[in-house]
Amino acid sequence: MKYQIKIKILLIIGFALLFFACAKQVAITGGPKDTTPPVMIEAEPLNGSVNFSEKTVYVRFNEFVKLNSLNQKLIVSPPIEEDPVVTIKGKGIKISIDLKLLEANTTYCLNFNDAIVYNNEGNALNSFVYAFSTGPQIDSLSFSGHVLDAFTKEPITDAWVILHDVFADSVIKTYDTAYITKVDDKGEFFIPFVRDNYYKIYALIDNNYNYLFDIPEEGIAFLDTVYHPGVETLSSTDTAGNVQNKYRNYPDNVELLIFKEKKQAQFISENKRLKPDYLEFVFNSTQYEEFSVDIPQDKNAVIYAIEQPDTVRVWLKNEDLIKSDSIAVFVDYIDPVYTDSLRSDTLVFRRSDSQERDSLIEISTPKTKEPHKPLMFVLNTPIDEMKSELISLDLKSDSTFISTDFKIVRDSLNPCHLILEAEILEKSDYRLIIQEGFVVTTSGLSNTMDTLNFSSSSTLEYGNLNLSFTDTNQNYIVQLLSGEKVVAEVNSIDGVCELRFLKPATYKIRAIKDLNNNARWDTGDFDKQIQPEPVFYYPEEYEIRANWNHELDWNPILRR
Repeated sequence: MKYQIKIKILLIIGFALLFFACAKQVAITGGPKDTTPPVMIEAEPLNGSVNFSEKTVYVRFNEFVKLNSLNQKLIVSPPIEEDPVVTIKGKGIKISIDLKLLEANTTYCLNFNDAIVYNNEGNALNSFVYAFSTGPQIDSLSFSGHVLDAFTKEPITDAWVILHDVFADSVIKTYDTAYITKVDDKGEFFIPFVRDNYYKIYALIDNNYNYLFDIPEEGIAFLDTVYHPGVETLSSTDTAGNVQNKYRNYPDNVELLIFKEKKQAQFISENKRLKPDYLEFVFNSTQYEEFSVDIPQDKNAVIYAIEQPDTVRVWLKNEDLIKSDSIAVFVDYIDPVYTDSLRSDTLVFRRSDSQERDSLIEISTPKTKEPHKPLMFVLNTPIDEMKSELISLDLKSDSTFISTDFKIVRDSLNPCHLILEAEILEKSDYRLIIQEGFVVTTSGLSNTMDTLNFSSSSTLEYGNLNLSFTDTNQNYIVQLLSGEKVVAEVNSIDGVCELRFLKPATYKIRAIKDLNNNARWDTGDFDKQIQPEPVFYYPEEYEIRANWNHELDWNPILRR
């Protein structure tokens, strides 16, 4: 029986070393160089000792070693009040442990990661683990899995994974950790030497290194599941009739999705006066809630918040205020950290000697008119007045131009934009002749005469994607991504959506389960035990072809 226990302990330690060692592999480059890591010759007491009562441990290696960033790399699980003191002694390391800090009948794991290196070459011993138990046996269960960003589904590489054997929701904010480890550079984790018990699991981006979720800006992942780790025997019979047993520790594929709450403190991170009549200020994060801007000396100022409004632009109209050296602007907005209370800031914008007002209007249009997009006039300042009779639209036919009917309207979303409405023929060339005085801006500037040329593309140059979800009762926000850029977005209706006029390319497809139907992704709330809205990515990139209607059925499944 004792022989079996020793074999089991060695297997646990060996598996822990193998897992952590596989976490980081460095390619060999350059000429002949010794890349062999240090080799442990012996440990006293033995690695995997039980009934541990020694104040010091000595681990000897085959060559002289040194410690590299030990304070950042040594992980003690379960954590103790003060980490062991580790020093170099001869060809080894001396580990001094305060026995008064250890719990009875507890297995401790000291994971050195790659802190132990050869003294000369610097070759690292990847994730050396020393384990011992203050009781009569080594705990042998384990947890493993991976940590991902809840929205991008990319691996998180700076998170801690924490086990608790107390199940109150507040435990991660107030209670000592039962077991802990850090993810590797692939976002994967492994917690060995776990006691037979029930646990809840968390992942934490711990900004203040106390293993508690106590700062709004920290990332958190949690699961409702209470896990009871164990070992499963997998038996198979070979052709000779011999039974082969393999053992699987579970849970071995836990997925933790890190998110940051909306409760991050909201504040104005930057304000600047770019021109005498133009101001700009920026919130530290997207400001979805309503906010108000008050300029007592200029009630007619034009205020515009960019699309997802974290940046606010202000164009002044009061000439006396424009000439002044400093301007006070009062902003009221919601700060979600303080229970959605109203916060007030007074911003002071100062004028510099080098600032000058715009002296002319810049009007631009795209060179190509796409079938699904309106032709937009883009100005550098807000429009106060427009005279559509001072512009003409002409279709080029052979070597002549034919006058074409059109209408110009203001863009309700942007005070600097005008929209041209006209029946534009595909694969055709057009010109816009803009007469002087076509537009007058809020600052009183008027445009000069100009001619703008553009061409129209054909619908045959684009592809369409018809996407159907298995769950027809759930609304999804579907996004097509080129790299990280969203190039198309549509909301599903009854499990169906259509993305039209897509440029031929290969795209990633992202689907957001819009649980509250507000047409945007919502993060989680730990105190309310609300998970972030589920986000799915189609398993492979999808190719869109020109002049092609693509049909795609998708049944997104969230792993846990």
